[in-house]
Amino acid sequence: MDKGQEIAVVDATPAPARQWTANEVELVKRTIAAEATDDELKLFILQCQRTGLDPFTRQIYVTFVWDKKLKRKKMQIQATIDGFRVVAGRSHNYAGQRGPHWCGADGEWKDVWLSENPPAAAKVGVCHKAFTEPLFATALWGEYAQKTKDGEVVHMWKKMPALMLAKCAEALALRKAFPNDLSGLYTTDEMAQAAPEAPQTTAAAIEGELVEPAPPQTASPPDPDAGITKVNKLIEEIVEIGADAKTGLDEMWDSEFEGATVAEMSTEKKREFWKALLELKAAATERAEKGKK
Repeated sequence: MDKGQEIAVVDATPAPARQWTANEVELVKRTIAAEATDDELKLFILQCQRTGLDPFTRQIYVTFVWDKKLKRKKMQIQATIDGFRVVAGRSHNYAGQRGPHWCGADGEWKDVWLSENPPAAAKVGVCHKAFTEPLFATALWGEYAQKTKDGEVVHMWKKMPALMLAKCAEALALRKAFPNDLSGLYTTDEMAQAAPEAPQTTAAAIEGELVEPAPPQTASPPDPDAGITKVNKLIEEIVEIGADAKTGLDEMWDSEFEGATVAEMSTEKKREFWKALLELKAAATERAEKGKK
């Protein structure tokens, strides 16, 4: 048996499960998992207990994506990279990490990525006490970079490409090292590029595929959980206005939303973010028009 095959045998650190109070269950049902069915809510609570992750600190959460086969939104349980780190830190077998390292198309690995172009790949090694060598995992830019329907890289991946790709590699490595706790659980950064599109409410179809309507000019998107593509499109429109608009976007995102990705935000935060983006675009457009006169 080689090293990789032994991992699941030696890593059996149970998560410290705790019983939730009725008030906590009700709070999660009203806020974090407001759209969940009763069975989905039970599944989410069981996953929280199994992993020992805290939904109230956003270590673990739910999002709802459109399922074409079921023709309805379906719950997905996701964790943040911080949640994965909590699981690893709790394990008696965790012994730190190696990397991250990045490389370009030439395959030459670097300890820091300074190029203005995104890296072709990132790798992270997780040290497990049962093994003499780190367990490395590699994430490729072409497989994980989140893009719009038009093929444009979304804002956070364009702003911090090395960091975002390294987070995917770290999640892969941590799950490889601790499958007993992390099997079947994926981070936001890993899953964002795989988020399916939601159909428009009128169910109009083009060539048999349900299509998404144009972004509504309202204070909030009608379907914030399925509207990640709409939000990313609006972000791209703001960035295209000019450098001042991009700076304003970065400052607003960091100060008011702590740099969280759209997928990491709660439903209410998505609505607030959408409203803030619309206001920012209107103000930036007005300033740009005045500058032309």
